[in-house]
Amino acid sequence: MKKLLFALISLLLTLSITVQGQELNPSNVTLTEREKGKGQGVEKETGNTRSITSLSVSAYLYNNTVSIYFNQDFPTVTITVICEATGEVVHDESYNNPATLSIDLATAPNRVYYIVIETEVSFWEGSFSLS
Repeated sequence: MKKLLFALISLLLTLSITVQGQELNPSNVTLTEREKGKGQGVEKETGNTRSITSLSVSAYLYNNTVSIYFNQDFPTVTITVICEATGEVVHDESYNNPATLSIDLATAPNRVYYIVIETEVSFWEGSFSLS
C-alpha cells in the first residue's frame, strides 16, 4: 500500500512539474511584414526565421499577455488586436518610441485573435489564440 501511495504521489508531482514547465515557454506569434503603399509587395516572415538579419518587430504570447519587442526605432506605432470570431476590437492604441510593449488580454475570451502592428512605413500582421 505504501508503494502504491508513493508511486501515485510521484506521478502527480511529475505531472505538475511538467505542466508548470510548459507554461513557462512563451509561444511565438508569427508576424508577416508588409510595406505600406506596395500593395502585394514585399513580404517577410518575422517569426521562426533562421536568417542572421535582425527582425524589426517580434511578438510572443505568455499567460494571455502579448509582448512585442521593437529592434528598431519607430516614432509612432499603432497596435490593434481583433477577435477573429466576432470582429470586436479588443485593443487599439498608439505608442510613441516604444522599445517593448505588453498587452494584457486576461479578460478576453479564449478565441483566435488577429494582431496588426503599424508604423509610418510598414505594418506587421499575425494571429494567435488564447487558451
